[in-house]
Amino acid sequence: MFLQQTLTTNTWLAIDRLNFNLWKPLDLGVEYRLLAQRETSDRRQGFLAELMWRIKKHFRAGIGYNFTDFSDDEFARNDYRTGGWFIRVQGRY
Repeated sequence: MFLQQTLTTNTWLAIDRLNFNLWKPLDLGVEYRLLAQRETSDRRQGFLAELMWRIKKHFRAGIGYNFTDFSDDEFARNDYRTGGWFIRVQGRY
């Protein structure tokens, strides 16, 4: 027989981003990220930087570095080893 317990936590992820146009098709994005959980009094924060190339009006690709150790991907395991280099391809409408 297994006992099931329900556990409720209050976790907040806040991301503030600024994009700067460097030169016609190139943008620089800078993010400040904050991940907090009230029940454990845990708070992680840091920055992310990304260089983006606007290939078309609604399509861009970028490369960047995540200086934090957590991800904004809701499907990630979030074992606090996700910092480092990344590549992003993005479509907008």
